[in-house]
Amino acid sequence: ETPNGVLLSWDRRADISGLTFELHRGNRSGFTPDETTRLASLTRFDFLDPAAPSGEQHYALTLLATGRRSPPIRAAVTVTKNVQTSDVRTPDASNRADRISALEQVPP
Repeated sequence: ETPNGVLLSWDRRADISGLTFELHRGNRSGFTPDETTRLASLTRFDFLDPAAPSGEQHYALTLLATGRRSPPIRAAVTVTKNVQTSDVRTPDASNRADRISALEQVPP
């Protein structure tokens, strides 16, 4: 586990402001998000996962709107002794990710 956890964030956009996001964590790529993998339901545009175990972690972000769930936006992060962050950004035209990257930061 890292000292502060994994920080995930995504673009703030007016057209999806106030809608609900679901963030899931799984132990393999392509996992199916469900109730057992859900970390949080939230309306903000970031989440700190302080309980991420060491090793490669896989995240899936879905958007809930009008009773429907979007396809997941995915990110993989390798958790080490350093703080890990992943920045998930969505393009202007859709809810799909145009860039997923992981950035490592040294703890204070």
